[in-house]
Amino acid sequence: MIFQSLAPAFSNQHDFTVNGDANLGKQQLRVRFLYDRLRIPDFNLTQPQPQFAGTQASDSRKAIITDTWTINSRLINEFRASYSRLIGPVLAVPTAFKNFPNIAIDELNSNTGPEENAPQGYGQNVYQLVDSLTYIRGRHTLKGGVEGRKYIAPTNVLQRSRGEWDYTSLNGFINDFVLRASMALCAGPVPVLWRTITTPSIVPAG
Repeated sequence: MIFQSLAPAFSNQHDFTVNGDANLGKQQLRVRFLYDRLRIPDFNLTQPQPQFAGTQASDSRKAIITDTWTINSRLINEFRASYSRLIGPVLAVPTAFKNFPNIAIDELNSNTGPEENAPQGYGQNVYQLVDSLTYIRGRHTLKGGVEGRKYIAPTNVLQRSRGEWDYTSLNGFINDFVLRASMALCAGPVPVLWRTITTPSIVPAG
């Protein structure tokens, strides 16, 4: 017997760009801002159910300021500062089920609960400064400069942090037959919350 379920699928995306330019004599100032926002439902792919629907969120922002200074007919200086922020994909579970483990019943091909790897997420912030100098002499162009970047990237990628219980049969789940419950520990002090439950086998006394 196979248990089947359905859940809606859609996406909600917002994108826009803001540009600004100003000519100030020998200087040109340019400003850019890019915005992207995406939201889609996050389901357990084995058995999608609306009540366990979470959110998969992705956000991107970028702001750039560029100043180009024509010092003379042969020398041009360009300065650029930018900030980029990338968030996601961030997998979030409904608040009511933030501590709810997934329950799998093998014989039914059933896995009840939110998306198995949620919650988890990734973020990256990049700060950039660039200054370059261009020198033109006849047919020759020389260009040099300096660039500096700083990265800040917090992550939360612990899989199955809510735990997952795996029963071989519906009877084992109903009667809570537990022969062995094992917890595997990853390298370091952080436990991987993965528990496996098997139906006990009965060996007759000889």
